[in-house]
Amino acid sequence: MRNLLIVVVYLAAYLLLDWAGGIFPLGPFAINPWNASPGLSVALLLWGGLRFAPAVFVAALVSD
Repeated sequence: MRNLLIVVVYLAAYLLLDWAGGIFPLGPFAINPWNASPGLSVALLLWGGLRFAPAVFVAALVSD
């Protein structure tokens, strides 16, 4: 149950950070000045291990 809560909070935070990272794209190529959602994924995997890898995959899939 605890892991499910962690995954739900992670997915919500990932989507929010992905949306916030694209608010002000710079230049003609729409480059983002920062991209925190992959950092959140790395932090989750370092903290929880590979058991959270499916959640990282789903988050990347849903955000695109």
